[in-house]
Amino acid sequence: MVAPNLDRLARELVVQEAALAQCWKHGGRAFMADQGEILPDDPEDPMRTAMRQMMGVFAQLDRGMTVAKLRRGRRIKGEKGQYAYGAPPYGWQAHKNELTEEEMEQAGRARARQLRDEDELSYREIAAVLQRLTQ
Repeated sequence: MVAPNLDRLARELVVQEAALAQCWKHGGRAFMADQGEILPDDPEDPMRTAMRQMMGVFAQLDRGMTVAKLRRGRRIKGEKGQYAYGAPPYGWQAHKNELTEEEMEQAGRARARQLRDEDELSYREIAAVLQRLTQ
């Protein structure tokens, strides 16, 4: 197994340790570009395990801090009335922190609803009709 570093292998300690354990269990070797081979645990050298796990703990902490910062930023942006949560749904676009309708997509949504409600077409049939309209 090759990875740039332990952070990129896994950002959670349990995932890191499980991946390495599986690698070693099946006779594999683990190499990190920034430090070379990660040697399997050795009962005669508990410091090896401790240092590797400590690096995993700090990778997990860094991930947690990043997630918390992003969550806080989205909450603050939402409190200001701005759009802050992921990709907008089909038919909408985020423009200057607000959702605005995307005309062509809204027309497609309306046509799909009409085909479903009035013509009672299946989703597969609706997709085929809309596909023909775009060609």
